[in-house]
Amino acid sequence: MVIVVTACIGPSSADNTGALSRAKPKPVLDCRPALTTSTTAITARDCCTQRTVGKGEAGRLYRLIHQNGPVTDYRLADVPLFAALAPEVCRKLEQLSSVRQVPRGTVLAVEGEPLDRLFVVHTGRVAAYRHSESGRQAHIRTDEAPVVVDKATAIAGDCHLFTWTVLADAMVRNLPREVFGELLRTEASVALQAARHLATQANQARDDYLTAATDSTQARVLQRLQSLSDPAGAVRLPDGQAGLADELGLTRVTVSRALHQLIDDGRISMRGRTIRLT
Repeated sequence: MVIVVTACIGPSSADNTGALSRAKPKPVLDCRPALTTSTTAITARDCCTQRTVGKGEAGRLYRLIHQNGPVTDYRLADVPLFAALAPEVCRKLEQLSSVRQVPRGTVLAVEGEPLDRLFVVHTGRVAAYRHSESGRQAHIRTDEAPVVVDKATAIAGDCHLFTWTVLADAMVRNLPREVFGELLRTEASVALQAARHLATQANQARDDYLTAATDSTQARVLQRLQSLSDPAGAVRLPDGQAGLADELGLTRVTVSRALHQLIDDGRISMRGRTIRLT
């Protein structure tokens, strides 16, 4: 087996001071599955160099990469995009892909880089960002697992449109782009689910634009809290007020003022990171 280990530096998540902030470099993890076989060496490379190591070091690297143990609990059948596939098709896809544990703060993909695989996020949470030439970044959206990111780009594009950053420790599967393309051509359920997802995203983008253009800050914050609430009306902000501000394209101060105004108006109550709709 040939295992490719890549380490490089790229832009990452915002410092949570608003939609636009100075980007800070974070490690980029490349978990691309190696589909070639070898019994003598593992290729380890970084952004600038590539080297081949012997059997002893190859074994050590192999154990290091696989130290998280079995990943059979992370099934493609549990991901909405693949839920309607026949079990044997899911098993074959799992054989053609790899799953890795990815820590919070890791950059999965960098805006502008060629897209050669899709990320299937089995657990955790990821966020998409766009970057300006001056090094500032804008939060686009946050996705909760299970989800497949960058489907639209894989269908009609060659490079990542966003920088994807892990917000909470995740188990991520890397699915080769050509495999996804073949699924779209041969599996009607995957094509239909992808079309539904793209339509939902388009509708959400339109609603977000209209909301930002016409609603007050308090209304935008309340609407987001309502979308995050459980049946009992409780909302827990996993990334705090800074994360909420990042999602809405506002500063933390602005969000804090909006929350206090909503409390004064009797619309919400707040205790720590937990907010309750009233």
